[in-house]
Amino acid sequence: MRGRILCYCLELHGYAMLFIKHPFDEYAMVLTMEGILVRNEDTAYIIKTLKLCLSCLGEMVVLMPLYLVGIILLSPQYLPFSWLVILPFVSFLGVAILSYVPVLWKKLGAAALIGAVSAVVFLGSGAVGFSPLIGLCAALFALQGMTAADRSGESKFYWYGVALYFVAGIVYSKVALLRGELGLITWLGQDVW
Repeated sequence: MRGRILCYCLELHGYAMLFIKHPFDEYAMVLTMEGILVRNEDTAYIIKTLKLCLSCLGEMVVLMPLYLVGIILLSPQYLPFSWLVILPFVSFLGVAILSYVPVLWKKLGAAALIGAVSAVVFLGSGAVGFSPLIGLCAALFALQGMTAADRSGESKFYWYGVALYFVAGIVYSKVALLRGELGLITWLGQDVW
């Protein structure tokens, strides 16, 4: 019985990649448009990172009511909106450097460093008062990305999300400042269910 060559395409960071897996070869190879051949060990890091980024996105959807409260309370009068939008990408940065910081104390140090750099960049933009808050938020988002592998597959976290969306539906309907985002919370809440 002859084996078949498995082949599929993936676009990542604007590069089209062709995955080739021969049944008699123990390694899968990736052929990019530039003609570079990469073995399976290298693609395992990319696939693991993408899975953890999706896990982080799922956690962000679960925690969206809290994130929206922070955006609504701080953004209009104090913080530029772009700084609050960048925070999820800081979480993806935490996922990307996960393999370089395997121990918790190194993760905490890397998160503190990312938070400090974010605070310094925020200070450079001219707003002095909220740079410690941005640094703390960036450190928490980076730590969330670096510890996502420890929480992947836990369904308990998502049950807390269901309770959070239930409480947020009540609170968002009662508080006038948050009432405008009730439709978004309702829409995201049905995705959590």
